[in-house]
Amino acid sequence: MSQEHRSLIARLRESHSQQRYMFLFGGLLLLLVIAPIFQKSNIYREILAGITSIILLTGIYSVLQESRKLFIAGLFLAALNFATLWREYAVRTITAAMVHYVGLIIFFLFIIIIILRHISKETSINRNVIYGAVTVYLLIAFAWGLLFATVFLVDRQAFVHVVTEPTASFSPVPFWYLSFMTITTMGYNDIAPASDLAKSLAMIEAVVGQLYLVLQVSLLVGLRVSEVSRLRERK
Repeated sequence: MSQEHRSLIARLRESHSQQRYMFLFGGLLLLLVIAPIFQKSNIYREILAGITSIILLTGIYSVLQESRKLFIAGLFLAALNFATLWREYAVRTITAAMVHYVGLIIFFLFIIIIILRHISKETSINRNVIYGAVTVYLLIAFAWGLLFATVFLVDRQAFVHVVTEPTASFSPVPFWYLSFMTITTMGYNDIAPASDLAKSLAMIEAVVGQLYLVLQVSLLVGLRVSEVSRLRERK
């Protein structure tokens, strides 16, 4: 391999290292903004399937530099989710939706572990750390929303004031709304947990969300203090 090729590969690796979570963050942000707006549109299912596909692809992009085993595991989970996503889109049954939601929850948990593992090894604050920290927070909220939706599909009385019906056109958007209200501890004024299981999951999410913010802020402050100390020592 020539020196030019090695230099190009090194630059590509460096570029990926600096923006590995940026695209995943963008995909999640797109889902957060677009999904509620087009929830009642005739092309809502196509839009949701498209954005979910983008999230799966950017999720794989974020683990490109991990070990071979982790990358293969991520690729397998993504492929499995592509299959369940488009099967759910094609057959439009509650069972297919539940399988798809469970698969996405597992994939999101996998990506969360990868990001936290990477952030914990950083010695300074950079774009990757910031994007990674925010991405984990969004992934927790979206995963919990899918968990709420799955619980609702099993028990129709688990939540009150639900504006969507468990039909072929079922949408998880109301449960993402519920999840973000829970993780940010803003409180409920419409849809809310009613069953014991739903209430327990809501309490756990609220605690997890607040603990994550506290621990992540302390980590970022620690990294910043350490970075400033090193700069002063060099001077």
